[in-house]
Amino acid sequence: MNIEDKMNVNKQLKDSLFTRLFKDIKYLKKLYSALYNDIDKYKDEDFKLITLENTLVYDVYNDLGLLVKDKLILLVEAQSTYNPNMALRLLVYIANTYYNYILDNSLNIYGTTKVELPTPEFILVYTGKRKFESNILKLSDSYIHGKEIPLELIVKIITNENQEHSILWEYISFCQKYDSLKEGMKTKQEITKALKETIRYCKTHNILKEFLEINEREVEEIIMSVFTQEQATTMVLNEKYNEGRLEGRLEGRLEGRLEGLEQGITTVAKSLKNSGMDMDLIIKYTGLTKEQIMKL
Repeated sequence: MNIEDKMNVNKQLKDSLFTRLFKDIKYLKKLYSALYNDIDKYKDEDFKLITLENTLVYDVYNDLGLLVKDKLILLVEAQSTYNPNMALRLLVYIANTYYNYILDNSLNIYGTTKVELPTPEFILVYTGKRKFESNILKLSDSYIHGKEIPLELIVKIITNENQEHSILWEYISFCQKYDSLKEGMKTKQEITKALKETIRYCKTHNILKEFLEINEREVEEIIMSVFTQEQATTMVLNEKYNEGRLEGRLEGRLEGRLEGLEQGITTVAKSLKNSGMDMDLIIKYTGLTKEQIMKL
């Protein structure tokens, strides 16, 4: 199996804390140990990160693909907002991942020999407060008619309730502490203060302590600059929506559509400003001036 480490995050979407933490083989193995009990079977070189491609929006957010010999593990993170469409998103990921696997390994899917694929596992790491009656999501739950299920995809939900002081428990605990401290905060200064207090608390209570002690500055930069899943999705959907309006009304309605486009950009900029994103990044992604953003 010749899949190389391709974790090349889209240049507009930097590493999230999730992807940065588990790029380190030490924490990647701890992640695997939190999910499975056969870690002793594998060596460091058996663990390979792979790029997850989503053709609907930008390639990579805070999602992780991991190949461990013949096991293909796809992990997605759900933040404070629960997304019931994670199984559908993972379907897109696995289709593209298998496609690349076939190309990378020169497999002939039209031949007479059966093609062997690594077995997929689908994991949702949820860091919010929602309580779940079941710890699984099913693709079939999205089907309009559910009498027959010709295609199924099952996602296991990981929360702090089904983790006992594992690396995932530590990660989720960090996120929940930060979310609770920054709740209601509006300014960048307030959010930065909440983040620093989160890091201090977690180091004191042995939550990602070693990682934070070594990478504290980088963690601050990541969290204060990277898009959350929700922010990135909102930005992309606004962009696609306005592109569609622009193309659909090009004849005779250019002025009105451009006004709609500007309104969409303004809405995104206001949302990013309220979330505490760095001013330079908002300027970069929206094209607005600092003066325009400050008036929002």
